[in-house]
Amino acid sequence: MEKGTRNLLIVSSVIALGGLTYFLLSKRNQKVLNVYSVGKSTEAGKLFVYITTKSPQAINDFIQKSSPLTAIEELDLAKNPNQNALKAGTSVEIKGIEGLDGTYSVIAVISPSTNPNRVMAVKLEAKDIPSTYTNIPNGNKDRFYASSASNVGKLIIN
Repeated sequence: MEKGTRNLLIVSSVIALGGLTYFLLSKRNQKVLNVYSVGKSTEAGKLFVYITTKSPQAINDFIQKSSPLTAIEELDLAKNPNQNALKAGTSVEIKGIEGLDGTYSVIAVISPSTNPNRVMAVKLEAKDIPSTYTNIPNGNKDRFYASSASNVGKLIIN
């Protein structure tokens, strides 16, 4: 192999490795959470989007086998972002939920009483409950849950 060709191959490999490293590190700074539930706000035109770090399958199992009204800690909310990372004014993107996909500015956050520094839900300027989210028998009439693991959406903190 000629010396010039070898040097060009080395330089291009280093550039490609640098680009890959930058891509991976920049994606690491984005926090992606799963959206397992949507709730109506008492304010017209606003919804609460409930988030967790649990996998879509674990969320599905939780919804099918538990009582969401009493088993909130099962969703590992202690691993959710704290209020410094996710607060009013933060830009978030929702993906994978028909009717809610898009970029929003967080209006407010809700924290679990057992871990008040963590964020359990965010309030957004949106009004329509996604058709893939349903009420649970004997549950809160204003709260809707992903009807299957494939309907769990993503909330990305920008």
